[in-house]
Amino acid sequence: MTAEDFRFHPPDVPATPALRWVLARAYAARDTELAEIEGSAAVSLAKKLSLAARIASVQPPARLAGELGGPAAAELKQLRALAVAQEMRLGAALAAVDVAAADLRIPYAPLKGQALVLGGFAPDGGRPSSDLDLLVPELKLDSLQKELLRREFVVVGEGYEHQAAALRHEAGGMVELHRVLPGVRLAPRRSAHFEDLLAAGLLGPPASSTAFRPKGDLRLPRREILTAHALVHAIAQHGLAPAVFPGFLFFGDLLDLAFRD
Repeated sequence: MTAEDFRFHPPDVPATPALRWVLARAYAARDTELAEIEGSAAVSLAKKLSLAARIASVQPPARLAGELGGPAAAELKQLRALAVAQEMRLGAALAAVDVAAADLRIPYAPLKGQALVLGGFAPDGGRPSSDLDLLVPELKLDSLQKELLRREFVVVGEGYEHQAAALRHEAGGMVELHRVLPGVRLAPRRSAHFEDLLAAGLLGPPASSTAFRPKGDLRLPRREILTAHALVHAIAQHGLAPAVFPGFLFFGDLLDLAFRD
């Protein structure tokens, strides 16, 4: 496989004051000063790079209003509200899965965006996610999938080697049950399963600071597993389907995993 096999095509964006503002307010320290700001252009660019919700969640509202003006700051606030609404849909789906998993005594581990939220890494309302990915013991996956279909879920996608068919909760949240972490290996030539992570002591409880209180056996992958999975996912999904997973969202994930406690 060569570099040409991966279609990394970042947006053709000139190095304008708007770009400097977006990158600084999404990734840099809060006290970073900028000499020149283009309000409406900055918001448009933040939306294009999928960083609008992140900026609105990590920057004080007064700073955004002072730098961008009222209308532009209000637009960022609205985009964050949309991300929060999606988090609520995914939260409802997670609660429903949690009850079903508890009834069947099946442990599970959130992955990707929801894992960052439950781990206290991602800023509130700043990590947009389209679905909920859950790693479950391989021999228990079919039982949990069937139980969810007997409850508030319907099939909306096809299954793959590493995951069951996608499900949609009645509240709108999407769920995918994974049997393996593709590309994340604890042993040579074999992607890790739930049991591998558990045996290696790489699964723990969710952060106490989050609002979700599971009834079932929720295990959160440790920071190093979340980082490895983020890297593999970015290479595979952004490299092969750039429009599906924004690269700038991935950079934020790495920063949050590296610096947030």
